[in-house]
Amino acid sequence: MFQGQKGQTLVEVMTVMFVLAVGIMGALGLTSANVKNEHKNLTRLIASNLAREGVELARSLRDSNWLKGDLWDTGVGSDSEGCALVKDSFSSFEPLDCSTFGELRSDTYRVYKDSNGMYLQNKNGPQVGNTQTTFYRKINFEPVCDAVPCSWALKVGIRVISEVGWADKGDFRTLKAIEDLYNWR
Repeated sequence: MFQGQKGQTLVEVMTVMFVLAVGIMGALGLTSANVKNEHKNLTRLIASNLAREGVELARSLRDSNWLKGDLWDTGVGSDSEGCALVKDSFSSFEPLDCSTFGELRSDTYRVYKDSNGMYLQNKNGPQVGNTQTTFYRKINFEPVCDAVPCSWALKVGIRVISEVGWADKGDFRTLKAIEDLYNWR
């Protein structure tokens, strides 16, 4: 009909617009999913580091005891099975009775963040200037034995279980770091 004319028909323009819209919507969807996953990964990384810190403190206390000439297990669950918090000074544990404070979601195990970005624990609640986080941390000590039944009197090592929990969109997630410490000296 209009032979020799150059230009685009309405159908061609609409097709191009549709293809561009689908492409842009796909890119926006991927960006949104990426941001959501980034937050999840950051939260899991912080939880992993908090759990690892609990185990590292136990190892550090064992090594410090050796250097001071003390018993290797002093302050590291040396006399009874139980729970603990990492003290604000990061130099020792604060022993707790697990049966009294119960599950990990208890405010006793809550982790706070100070104004310098350090994560701290205090069973009496936040100190002035600290903000509440979604994280909880409980450190358990168990004896490691060569024989059964196992008891603290028969132990050859101590199992340190650092458990961290956090709220994630209505779910409560947990992560554990477990390490067996021995008096290999």
